Amino acid sequence: MKILLTVVSMFFCMGAMASTNDLKALDVLAKTLYYEARGEGERGIRAVASTIVNRAVKKDKVASVENCMKQALKRKQYSCWNGKTDLKIGKGKTWELCRKIAYEMVVGKFEVTTEHTHYYAHKVVNPYWAKDVDKEKIGNHTFLTVRW
Repeated sequence: MKILLTVVSMFFCMGAMASTNDLKALDVLAKTLYYEARGEGERGIRAVASTIVNRAVKKDKVASVENCMKQALKRKQYSCWNGKTDLKIGKGKTWELCRKIAYEMVVGKFEVTTEHTHYYAHKVVNPYWAKDVDKEKIGNHTFLTVRW
């Protein structure tokens, strides 16, 4: 309950009206960032957030809150959601950072840090589709732009 009150007060303190969809998007995006990049620091978390925005722009031409949330939840795109309809709330300073970045995304204040649309954990996998594409390593992830 305390977290929900914090979220609602963030919206009203900033002068924005919090719609139900905005609150759902904030929750989905914060959880996506937390479970995909919680060990990566701010640069890595922002890079993952950038992939969400870049995919929304590439697919739907607009990085609206709804489009970003759809990209985060899209089947087989962000592995933390594979087979799940909800995730637990994160913990600690990293969770607060993820929520801050998700808030920036929801209110339109997020600044994309890379043009990348995809990433993978290079210590875990080496996908065939990533061959022959320019890559950038940030923490434990390799980021790249797929131009299919």
